[in-house]
Amino acid sequence: MINEEKNEVDGAELGPEIPESEKPVDEPGVDAPVEEEENEFELVKNDPEANGPAEDVYELSFGEKLVGIGFNPSGDVRVAKIKSLCAEIINELTAINEPSDITKKIINDAITGVLTAQMWAVKAITFKD
Repeated sequence: MINEEKNEVDGAELGPEIPESEKPVDEPGVDAPVEEEENEFELVKNDPEANGPAEDVYELSFGEKLVGIGFNPSGDVRVAKIKSLCAEIINELTAINEPSDITKKIINDAITGVLTAQMWAVKAITFKD
């Protein structure tokens, strides 16, 4: 909160007041701050009823996040399929109930292997000689 009598904002003291004679003056040719106009498209964009309920939003699984399921600049369906299959494998591995310490290590190594295989498979699909 601004307290002008004490020259402070939220309890922190402000520096000295700048005299009017030293304050910057708007110069011709210098852009003044532009006021934002309300845009009808933004109203639609921010209107939950226009976009459907929030429950429709799909949250990526752990496997999908790891393989980068949404990143496919080539748009190749084979890349999408490889990533989807690898995400399924990772999800199965992470679904193992109450793994022991050694099993956690094995799962971690398996996930690393799946990610490595996925990256090499995508490389093989997209490589141009």
